[in-house]
Amino acid sequence: MCIRDRVSTQSTWGQIIKKFVFGTESTKMGKGEVKSQQQQKAVQKAKSAVRKTKKGVEKRTHKVHYKTRFFRPKTLALQRTPKYKRTVANVIQDKNSLERFKTIIHPLSTEKAMRKLEDENTMSFVVDIGASKPKIREAFVKLYGGKVRKINTLIRTDGKKKAYIRLAPESDALDIANKIGIL
Repeated sequence: MCIRDRVSTQSTWGQIIKKFVFGTESTKMGKGEVKSQQQQKAVQKAKSAVRKTKKGVEKRTHKVHYKTRFFRPKTLALQRTPKYKRTVANVIQDKNSLERFKTIIHPLSTEKAMRKLEDENTMSFVVDIGASKPKIREAFVKLYGGKVRKINTLIRTDGKKKAYIRLAPESDALDIANKIGIL
């Protein structure tokens, strides 16, 4: 029986010769030594063990925190892309149109306020704590229609803001007080 008869089309001549000469499939490793498959597996296992000891086996561990306070990591904050336009702009416009009613809360009708009203042509109001003098002036002109000369503000002990609004000589404080209903 010829060797060619036993040759399969997929195997190479080197593998066929090794089969017939050595009896089993074996390969040449290292310095001319012929090793069987069992020995070859043992060598591969030993090589992988050496590789692991050099490199180290990867262990999953948790991060050690050395500080007592934990800061949440900053994540990506994307800009909003709304599907339709909200009507908040309309709400803000309505707020601005009603702001004059929030700025001047109510007039004061104490004895000192009445004296200033008659003698100095000055009206006293409780105003919003965050209102500035220009906002107070604008709100007064829109609400009562008098010409303002000067505004003095102070924060009372109860935490409310008081405004003394001195009117120009052409605007009479008594007339405006009568319209409001203070007198």
